[in-house]
Amino acid sequence: MRRRWKANAALRSTSAPALVLLLALAAACLLGSDPDRRVGDDWLMHNHMAVAVNLSPEHYFLGFYGQRLDGEGRRRYLLYNRFPVFGYLLIKLVTLPFPDDSWAQLRAARLLMLAFHAAAVLLAWLALRRLVRDPWTALA
Repeated sequence: MRRRWKANAALRSTSAPALVLLLALAAACLLGSDPDRRVGDDWLMHNHMAVAVNLSPEHYFLGFYGQRLDGEGRRRYLLYNRFPVFGYLLIKLVTLPFPDDSWAQLRAARLLMLAFHAAAVLLAWLALRRLVRDPWTALA
């Protein structure tokens, strides 16, 4: 009888669902942080990396993929300013410690995106837990 009571108490506690959620997020981060893994949205990551790396005062913080010289010797930019600059600045910030290592820059940017994903999942669980008033239902 005593074991059943402990099991029921563990199921009713609010820390058990949070622990399950954190374990699931840890597993997702471990599986999602492999830079050798090729995923369908790699092109998006590389596009954001290109814009973030090109952000500099030299170019007046203009968002662009690349630049070239036209026939008259003027710079022409392949512009990309679709999203707010805040995300690109964060990517630029985490890639600054690796100025000459594009592999490390890509890994740092992916880890930043995984951190954002984990934070979004955690906030969604907290909001659902508050709405339904049951942490296990919110976790499901």
